[in-house]
Amino acid sequence: MGTHSRILTMLPNNFFIRLSICVLVFSLNVSSTIASNIDEDLSTPKNAIETHLRFLQKDSYDPERAAKVIPISAGSLNERKAIAIKLKELFDGMGLYLDPELIPQDPNYIDSNHNNQNVYFITSQDASLYMIKDTLGHWVYSEATIKGLDEAYTAIYPLGVDFLKNLLPYNVGMKKILGLCLWQWSGIGILILAAWLLRFVLTQILRLLVNVIFRSALKKYAPDQEKLLAMLRLFSLFLVIKSLDTASSSLQLNPHFYNYITICFQLAGCLTIILALLQAVKILHDYLIKLVGKTDNQMDDQLLPVIIRILNILVIGSGAVYALTVFEIDLTAILAGLSVGALALALAAQDTVKNFLGSVTVFVDKPFKIGDYVKVNGVEATVESVGIRSTRLRTPDRSLVTIPNGELSNMTIDNLGERNLRRWKTVLGLTYDSNPEAIQGLCQSIKELYSNSEHIDTKTSSVHLHTLNASSIDILLLIYIDVNSYDEELTVREQLIFDIMDLVAQKGLSFAFPSQSIYIESQPNP
Repeated sequence: MGTHSRILTMLPNNFFIRLSICVLVFSLNVSSTIASNIDEDLSTPKNAIETHLRFLQKDSYDPERAAKVIPISAGSLNERKAIAIKLKELFDGMGLYLDPELIPQDPNYIDSNHNNQNVYFITSQDASLYMIKDTLGHWVYSEATIKGLDEAYTAIYPLGVDFLKNLLPYNVGMKKILGLCLWQWSGIGILILAAWLLRFVLTQILRLLVNVIFRSALKKYAPDQEKLLAMLRLFSLFLVIKSLDTASSSLQLNPHFYNYITICFQLAGCLTIILALLQAVKILHDYLIKLVGKTDNQMDDQLLPVIIRILNILVIGSGAVYALTVFEIDLTAILAGLSVGALALALAAQDTVKNFLGSVTVFVDKPFKIGDYVKVNGVEATVESVGIRSTRLRTPDRSLVTIPNGELSNMTIDNLGERNLRRWKTVLGLTYDSNPEAIQGLCQSIKELYSNSEHIDTKTSSVHLHTLNASSIDILLLIYIDVNSYDEELTVREQLIFDIMDLVAQKGLSFAFPSQSIYIESQPNP
């Protein structure tokens, strides 16, 4: 109190002034004493983290006390102090905002996801950052965290933490404008300019690459030039966003504020890569259309849109899952909820699932193709389209039959369109007054007729006098026609019938028709 007395005697002889200054000096001494007497509390994860970060703030800067959370095995005191400072800078660079309300206060906290051990993982972004409870009951950073610090630090600060800060003299750079130091504002300008230059260089390189491709022999394999450029521009934009996200950590912004900036960068990068992949799917679609056009199987035309739709869903779904991880949403709980919901949906939509699996069976097994003439469940029709839920058949009377794929996969399908030969079986009925030699000549002429046709298989076709019917002498024709469609079969059959009618007329024969002869033995008297 000697110093305080000397100060008071030098002041004007005024009691109230002396009293006020005495109270002020005493308060400052008490505040300083309280600040210096704050103990390092490592009893819980929350207290340990607060101890680490509190003594690295400007108003209470004491790296030696902050280093208490670093295990002694990490090295000397100076090495532990450097590690404590480096960890704080790593948290700031990651935009890691540690909410005190979410940090465990339990001294015996255990993590049920890690064999019920006394460990606390600081963030889900990096599994190597965690604290453990040592043998003295103190919560300290793990040895794995210390060992992986340099690698994580280099990944966050590839240019070094002081790269931008040293661009301006210290007295100038530390002046604040709108809450940010002048060196931070200059750093923002430099990063924006660097991003623009990187974007410009990448665009020119990609444009040159595309021009080389379209001027070379690879042109015939290249996709549409505009679509290719659009996809490559999106990928280059993703690289620019990723570079900004990495370099912005050197600005050393407020962790709470920088956390939102990091989220914006990650969401922008996610959106850009989704758009780029969707553009890649469009290019793949164009390429597959060319391949499908070279095949005769029209089932490929039906399957291609399904594949493209599934790829689009996978791209968008993957992007949505990544966006959820950016917000640190627990996907385990969501997946558990989805599994329960999926079970309820599956029970409520068994037929839909059955039809989808049936469509997969149809696409994989390929029992028919578009345009085939099939017989299914007593229905003869032409396959018009195959969808995810059902198959549509067009009957000869032009009605449309829709069969669910779940049922179709279990049906017996007679694919008339896949016949290697189409059999035409018919009977020629000749009158009983026909000359046997003329009938024999007719059979021989019909054989010669179909032998000269390129659409009739002569090895399997046959013509024979078959039977003596009640009102006709029957000739059996078994003609196997080699055509690809029902319309072509009708055309060949029509021409063959006309030719046979001419032959019958030339041989002096005539076709019989069902008739009866009535004989009257006697007539009644009038």
